Formats: sequence, structure tokens, C-alpha cells
Amino acid sequence: MLRNRIVAPRVRKIRNRFRIYKRYVCADVDGKSEFIIDDYPDVTRSRLADIWKLAETPARDSATGRVDQGNEPFEHEAPANGSVFRCVTIDPADVLPTARLLPSLSPARRKLFVDMIQDLHRTIGTHHIPAEQDLMKHMSMHRTDSLNLFVCLEGFPTTLNDDDEVHLQPGDAFVQLGSMHGWDLSGDKAAFIGGLLIDADRGSLTQLERPAAPKPGSRPGRFKRYVSATFRSSDKPAGRSGVLFDDFSPNEAEIHDESGKVVGWAGDIWRTSAGKADISGREDTVTGAMRDRPGRNGITFRMVELLPHCRLPTSPERVNYYSVIRGQLRAISEGRTIVAGRAEHIVQLKSRMLLRIRPTRRCCSLSS
Repeated sequence: MLRNRIVAPRVRKIRNRFRIYKRYVCADVDGKSEFIIDDYPDVTRSRLADIWKLAETPARDSATGRVDQGNEPFEHEAPANGSVFRCVTIDPADVLPTARLLPSLSPARRKLFVDMIQDLHRTIGTHHIPAEQDLMKHMSMHRTDSLNLFVCLEGFPTTLNDDDEVHLQPGDAFVQLGSMHGWDLSGDKAAFIGGLLIDADRGSLTQLERPAAPKPGSRPGRFKRYVSATFRSSDKPAGRSGVLFDDFSPNEAEIHDESGKVVGWAGDIWRTSAGKADISGREDTVTGAMRDRPGRNGITFRMVELLPHCRLPTSPERVNYYSVIRGQLRAISEGRTIVAGRAEHIVQLKSRMLLRIRPTRRCCSLSS
């Protein structure tokens, strides 16, 4: 059953004393590109942080930098017709020991935990409050009215579906097509995830009949991706989530500089073409060669690996997000140069900026 969009509660954030999610925001200031923000964004008590938020597609006022979109009060869902670039920490100290044990609890104790989780989702404005049946696998299970484009930045998180789970490692990309999902941890060290949550057309959600067959000629590449969708189920009217694609970027290609020299590789993970994302999963959105730019209302989720000492021009006509997975990424505006390290982020708000690499580096680029 589809629900009307509701007005989400706005959760206040706290100062980022953890010094995580370092961000640099480059914007046009009186005709000159400047890094206007160089800080650690505020976080929720569970260490969720917004690096930046776009309230509209295509980006207009929220891409000017006049308001710090990252430090607005927290809302779990993406803005209507917009998107949010968000970071998540999965810490062993925060993972409940009982998270997978709901079926073994007494009815009274089970109700206590279910009520607690449901109240939490109401507090942060989740549109679809998980039912007890949803939480039976893991108490972090939930779904939002968004297309989620995630990348593992550090550590070894586990992403959960109703029917399976995927153990991620740094550099792995994970796409959630509005499907039920949760997060757990492999090992005893914290993991960091970054990604873009895009407002979706909930009417496009489709209960698929079966996972997609491997593509003919599919081969291992540099950019691993997993895509989860919703499959028809006889025991769950809303369907069950599971992995749709488990492969590599299908259009991986070399990147060349102006002289034709190879400076790295890139591959698309997923694309959108409208202000509200399609989450049907009926087809792979990455078809054909890479394109220079997304469509007017589209977003491209792209992975990039660059060679030492290369220069990479960027487009000042759109919003670009960069998250560093390994090494350092040097970004040069007309005002100054910054160096972003592992699990740090750069926001480029329609401004002139040049990227440079020193030793072998790898970074993820989320472009809109």
C-alpha cells in the first residue's frame, strides 16, 4: 500500500566530537571558486551525518552554498524531489547483541524491542515503520522512499536483505532500489559507509519474479557492485528483498587526458533520469558507454581509479560529490588547494575545480 508523503520530524544534531566525515565544500563566490566549508559536519547521536543535501532536482538554491545544507536538522528520508549525501558509521559498540535474536525472545520482551525500534523510526521520520515480521531477521531492517547509492569507505560492514546478506569491503558499491534492508558488522572494528539517498517514485516499485541472470560475457573488473530489489513472495505481501545484480560495472573504461594518455579508469554503477528515481529494477540502468554528464534531471553513480601524478578536470555546470576510498585526492579551486584523505569528502557546487593525484589513488565519485 502506498502512503502519502508525510512531514518528517526534524532531529537536532550534536557537535561532531568524533572528528569523522571530514568535508570540503567548493562553491562560486562572486565569480571565483572557493572552499567555503572545511570542517566536520554535525552528527546525530547515532553518528549519522549529512555531507550535503539538495532540496530540488535539478539543483538550484541548495547548490549555491549560501546555506549549509549538511548541518540542517536530520531527516531520515530524502527531501521530496531531492537527495542527500549521507555518511553512516556501523560501530561494534552500537550493534545490539540481541539484534538477530528477536525470534528467540519471549512475546513480552519481543514486543518491548519492536516498540522501541518503531518509536525510533517515528522519531526520525521514516515513512514506512517496520513491522515485527520485518525485524525478525535483524532489528536494523527498514526501508525508505528512496534509491540508495552506497559505497563502503572503510571497514567490513554487512548489508542485509530479507533473503540474503552481502559482506562488503572498501570500494564495494551497493544500490538499494527502495528495498527492505539493514546493516550489521563483520569483525570488531567500525565501518564507514557513504552514499546518496535520492527521492524515489514509490509507484515504480516492482515485485520481481526472480533475480537477473548474469550478463553474457560478464567479467571481473575494478568496480564491484551489488544491487538489491524486491521479489514477489507468498509469505510477505510487500515482497522480500534480495540481491538482483552481483557483478562489476558493465561499462568500465580507461580515462584519458587531453594528450590521449591513460590517467585511470572509471565505471558507472547506476544512473537515474528523473527527479524522482525509478526503483523498479526491471532493467539495468547502466547500458552503453559512459556519458560525459548526467541528463538534466539525472544522477550518475560512478567509481573512479586514478594513476599517480594525473590531472582530472571537472565540470563546473553541476554538483559533484567525491569520497576518497584509498590514498589522497588533491582538489584545486581558484582560491586554494585542499587534500582529502581516506573516508573524507569533497562537495563541488557548480564551481571550477581541478583534481590531482600523487601516488596511486582510488576514489569514488557520485555525480549529479
